[in-house]
Order: sequence, then structure tokens, then C-alpha cells
Amino acid sequence: MQSADYAGFQEVVRVEIDRFTTSALARRVDAGTVELSHYHAILCTLFHQTYAGPYSFARAAVRCEWKHEAAKDYLLRHAEEERSHWRWVLDDLAATGYAGASPRALPPHPTCMAFVGLQGHLAEHHPVARLATGRTLRITRPAAMAAGCCRLCGWNRGRPRSS
Repeated sequence: MQSADYAGFQEVVRVEIDRFTTSALARRVDAGTVELSHYHAILCTLFHQTYAGPYSFARAAVRCEWKHEAAKDYLLRHAEEERSHWRWVLDDLAATGYAGASPRALPPHPTCMAFVGLQGHLAEHHPVARLATGRTLRITRPAAMAAGCCRLCGWNRGRPRSS
């Protein structure tokens, strides 16, 4: 991203979210052709973000100035709330019969590594902005893709959905 202004940032985010809706995974979810292997791939990609995310929230809380006390408190609480989400990834992989290498032993996918790096940079240099990356994951369609994979594969957080 070349532009340092907020409007430019918003435009880049909008374009990238729109671009995601045409990804292979989004097309599979829309067509109902998602397979369990796709869910496994998502989980292996998300593992590194879910593992590193709470620590960058905590780091951002430490780096926040006191004039942003509400943000500091939220970041610290959110770090604690997110702290064990990586275990959900491992639990879902085990519950769905995943037989591949442990995500702990796999390097992060380049896109995940870039996102984790961005989180670390924001935590250190622009700690209040770390709130935005956390919020983005909760409101964008990428967050819905994993849910779509679960739904179409008949899984609910690692447990078969009851009929």
C-alpha cells in the first residue's frame, strides 16, 4: 500500500475484500463443492494467526499510551480471550480425521505470515491500529469461509452436525 491516508487504506481494504469473494474457495462455498480437505487447508493456514494473534494484542496493549486507556484495556482483555483459539484448530483437525503434518511443524502460508507480520508491526508501532486488524477478521467474508466449509462438510467445530 503506497498511500498513507485513511481513505487510501479503506479503498485498499475494500478492493481486497471484493477480490476475496472471487477466490477459488469462495466459489467452492457458493457452489457447495467444498470438501473436508479445503477445511483442513484453512485450519492449517489459520493455526499460525490464531497462535500469534493474542501475543500481538497483548504487545499492543503494552505499547498503548495511557491516553488510549480504553483501547489498552480492551486489547489486554481480548488477548486473554483469544489465547487458546489455536487449540480449536488442532482439535478440529483431529476431530475431522486430518492425517497431515501438524501445523506446528509447518511454516506459515505466505499470506498468513504477512498478516502476522503486519499485526506485529502494528502492535509495536501503531498499537491502537491493532484493534482494526482484529475487527477486520470478524466482519469480512474470509471469516465466513471457514464457517461455510464447516456447514457444507457437515462439521460443527470438529463435531459432526446432528441431523
